[in-house]
Amino acid sequence: MPEQKQVLWEDAAQPVTIQAWRAANGQVFDDERAARYAGCTHVACEDCGKPAPRGYVFCADCRERRRRERYAALPRRPWDGRTPVAEYLSDRFFYSWEEVEDCEEPPLLVHCRPCPVPQLDLLDFLCDWAIPDEEPDVPQSAWAAVAALNTALKTMEGQVWEPTDEAVEFPATEGESDER
Repeated sequence: MPEQKQVLWEDAAQPVTIQAWRAANGQVFDDERAARYAGCTHVACEDCGKPAPRGYVFCADCRERRRRERYAALPRRPWDGRTPVAEYLSDRFFYSWEEVEDCEEPPLLVHCRPCPVPQLDLLDFLCDWAIPDEEPDVPQSAWAAVAALNTALKTMEGQVWEPTDEAVEFPATEGESDER
């Protein structure tokens, strides 16, 4: 005998009460913590308890202190004065000592290394265009153009730099301590 399903009519629904939280911005959540966070502009700093902008765990003072502590723990080596240096955890590069001296506050500097120049792989470039599992029919002139481009790109070596995790060591002068 086949099992019979119970018939439920429209009036079978029953009212229920749920607890919800309305954030300061008007959004409604079933989770109190999510509602509090969604409606806030600041949170308490995990280190000192001062206000920190929403999206940050630490206030500006603690973030700067922690940045300086991480920088102080980096290995150090002297700067040769020729290769570029960069400000620690920044996209700001310096190509001469004069540029560093122009800064209002002395930056925390790290060494840079040259980035390898990427080469164009024509088959990789055409992989979304080609028929799957088939070698695309590429004219010889395209292969020659890509080879010429890759040769030209190789001449650009040493023009693009990236920061390393080695701090720049400056020799301390008489009566002055190195605070960088």
